[in-house]
Amino acid sequence: DALNIVGGIYLREGKYHEAAREFRKVVTEEPNSFEANFNLGLALFGAEELDASLDSFRKAVLLSPEHAEAHFNLGVVLYTIGKINDAVHEFDQVIRIDQSDDRAFFNRGVALHDLGRTTEAVESYKKVLCVNPHHSAAHFNLAVALEADGQLDSAEQSVRKALKLDDLNAAAHSRLGGLLIRKGKWRRAIRELRRAI
Repeated sequence: DALNIVGGIYLREGKYHEAAREFRKVVTEEPNSFEANFNLGLALFGAEELDASLDSFRKAVLLSPEHAEAHFNLGVVLYTIGKINDAVHEFDQVIRIDQSDDRAFFNRGVALHDLGRTTEAVESYKKVLCVNPHHSAAHFNLAVALEADGQLDSAEQSVRKALKLDDLNAAAHSRLGGLLIRKGKWRRAIRELRRAI
């Protein structure tokens, strides 16, 4: 228990290698401890030991298959190492467990977009916005996916919503400028592109 506490302190302080060292000791003593495997996965991810982090989160999911956060972190690691289809599966597991987890819908949308499954990505971002209508990044990513799907008017509406929530988002101003150019609205496009600088 003391090792878990010490590891947790290191984890909160961002001292990931030290945290991993402590959690490894706990896992050695208690290999079937969900908490130790989960925390070890977090520490290893922070320390950029991705393969070991993957193993720890897989073990955590085996020990507690209904733990949404374990599936979420497993999905993040899988996405980071390029196993995007597997990451989508894990984000789907999170959503199965907790349909109010906007992070899972968002990351699922990102992964689906990367896979070229634009229509599914659009639906995933829309679900984020059902859960959290003030999610600026979801509005922005929805605009990107809608534009890729050829839905320029809807993309413009989404990027404008993102800007309403975060007017300092240079990428959103740039995206809006690009959309306006595609729609032949040059003066408005120039204004947006200047705001992106």
